[in-house]
Amino acid sequence: MPLSSNFTFELFTGYLVGSVEQNAFNCCGEKFAHTRWKISDAGIVGATVSYRWNSFDLRLSGWTLAWSGVSSESYTDAIVCDRGCRTRLNWRNDKAKLPRMYQIDASVGYNFYENAGFILTGLAGYRYLRVGLNEIGGLVEPSGVLGDLSALPMSSAYDLWWHTPYVGLGAAYDGGSYRLMAEIIASPFAIGGDRARMNNVTADASFIYHTSFLSKADYQTWMAGATLGGEIRLADQIFLTGKAQYQYYEPDRSKSAIQGICCGAVPATQSGELSALTLTVGLKAFF
Repeated sequence: MPLSSNFTFELFTGYLVGSVEQNAFNCCGEKFAHTRWKISDAGIVGATVSYRWNSFDLRLSGWTLAWSGVSSESYTDAIVCDRGCRTRLNWRNDKAKLPRMYQIDASVGYNFYENAGFILTGLAGYRYLRVGLNEIGGLVEPSGVLGDLSALPMSSAYDLWWHTPYVGLGAAYDGGSYRLMAEIIASPFAIGGDRARMNNVTADASFIYHTSFLSKADYQTWMAGATLGGEIRLADQIFLTGKAQYQYYEPDRSKSAIQGICCGAVPATQSGELSALTLTVGLKAFF
């Protein structure tokens, strides 16, 4: 078959919702910091190109943040050092920023069953996902030991990323003027990365001060994802597309270590967890 019957190009846009969590544990295994962001007002734009060769489908897709505004709210619970004892501080920010988030996905599918419009496909691919989060001016809740800390310029910034080789299974039905599809993918071998910059608050009987520190970590994680979609023919070679895609990453804390921080033989750890749903509409053209 000629190239013109197998090559497709799609442009899409949509809405992004989800949550990101970052946990840090000290050398004794105690959780000393936990931050959670809720992403609720963000949009994406992206593109997909694909080519079918015999029973193989080659696909390259990517999307990036298109708008975010006040796109996230965050809540942090952390242990700080104060006057010789240990106290937890909590601060929240309803105007946290999501300055960047993007994904690149490359996959190969093999159609091992085709009959009467039904298609079953084995999938193998690689996905790279990166998230950047900033919060400035978070409101610190009153502390029973340190009192009113609302004047402290609390802030933090996080950068998280995941490298994910995966396998999966796809199913589709081609009705000529429309097409329905579903895919599930999974990976026990994803590698996550995490870089955090945050405030460290210390106090004594006469003053309170804050300093900043930067920590980095790499860790093993697992990932699961699912996609549901459909297409409707608008013209001879133009289709309207709609798609919902969900993905979830959960780290293995036993295989996470903060670079350069160690207490005896037990390393401190930090890791990120992500849950994200994208809802998109687009136009696909066959060439």
